[in-house]
Amino acid sequence: MNEIIKLDANELAYPLTEMQIDFLTSKIDLTALNRYPEADASKLIKSYADFMNLPAEKVIAGNGSDEILDLIFKAFTEPKDIVVSLDPSFVMYETMSSIYKCQFRRYQPNDYYTLDVDAFIEYLDILKPRLVFICNPNNPTGALIAPDSIKKILAATDAQVVIDEAYGEFISANYEDYSVKSLIDAFPNLIVLKTLSKAYGLAGLRIGFGISCAENMEKLYACKYPYNISRLSQAIGVLLMTPEFKEISEKNRLKIIADRGTLTTALKAYEFLKVYESNSNFVWFKVDGKTLSNEVFFNTLYNSGIKIRQFSQSYFKDYFRVTVGTESENKILLKCIDEMTSVGDTMLRKAVGQ
Repeated sequence: MNEIIKLDANELAYPLTEMQIDFLTSKIDLTALNRYPEADASKLIKSYADFMNLPAEKVIAGNGSDEILDLIFKAFTEPKDIVVSLDPSFVMYETMSSIYKCQFRRYQPNDYYTLDVDAFIEYLDILKPRLVFICNPNNPTGALIAPDSIKKILAATDAQVVIDEAYGEFISANYEDYSVKSLIDAFPNLIVLKTLSKAYGLAGLRIGFGISCAENMEKLYACKYPYNISRLSQAIGVLLMTPEFKEISEKNRLKIIADRGTLTTALKAYEFLKVYESNSNFVWFKVDGKTLSNEVFFNTLYNSGIKIRQFSQSYFKDYFRVTVGTESENKILLKCIDEMTSVGDTMLRKAVGQ
C-alpha cells in the first residue's frame, strides 16, 4: 500500500512550519516538566480570550472539546434526562449521553442540509430536553445554521443549548459574522464550544474551550479536575496564539476554504456522486449505489492508501465525508475516483477481492 493519505478525521492538512517549530524549540522550557501544569490553564485561557476578543472569566479550557462536553454533562444533567442533537452529527454527543445515562434523541431534518427551525422548536417543546447540541457548521454534513435561527432556538427553550463551533473558522473569510459567542450574556442557556484542533492545526495538543456566562462557568469549573491540560500543551498553545503566528493560521484557513471550493466542484463532475455544499474543511457526499456500490468505492480508495470517513448507520451507508487535504492529496483522491469511473463495478469488485 502507498503512504496513507489521511482524509478521514477533519484535521488541518498543513503541519507546523519550520519557523514555528524553531520558535517553539527556542521558547519552551523542558526543564520544568518535573512540575505539574497550571491547575486551571489561566495563561492559556488569557491568551485565547485575547486572541478571540473575549473576557477570560467566561472561558474554560479542556483537554480537547471532549472534556468540555464531559463537564457539561456533569454540570447540567442527571440520569434519564433527555438530550437532543441533529442527525447526523458529532458522535460524541451520543457517546457522552450514554456514559451519563441520559436519553439521547436524534432530530433528522427532512433535508440534511437545511433545518426547519420552527419544526425543530416544536420538537424541543414536546420533548423538553435538558441539553441540545448543535454543531455549527455541522459535522459531517457541513450545513450551517444562521445566527438569527440560533437566537430563535435559544429564546424558545429552557434547555442548555450547546453550539459547537469547532469548524466555525472555515465558514468564510469573515467567519466571525457567524459565531454566536457574543450572545452568552443575552442567553444564559447558551454554551459555545471552540477548539485549536481544526483551523489552528493543533489536534495533537488536545485543547478545547467552553464559552458561557459567569453562572455557567461557575458550574463547569466546579466539575473540573485540576491539571487537566499538560504543561507542554499549555505552553505551546500560548505561543501559537501570539501575533507572529496569526498570519500563518490565516493563510492556512483561507487556503482550505479555497481548496474546498475546488474539490467540491471536481466531485460534482462525477454523475454517480451527490455532493453537498460545505461550510467546513470537509465535503459530504452520497454514492449512487446503482452505478457504484459504497463498498467498492470505499475499499478502492482504502486499498489505494486513501482513508475517508464511512458511516456505520444503515441509513447513511451510501454517504461519505472527505477532509480537504493538500492540493497534491486532493489530486490523488480525484485521480483514484477517475480510475473507478473508467473501470467499472465488476472489475473493481475483482480488484478489491470481493
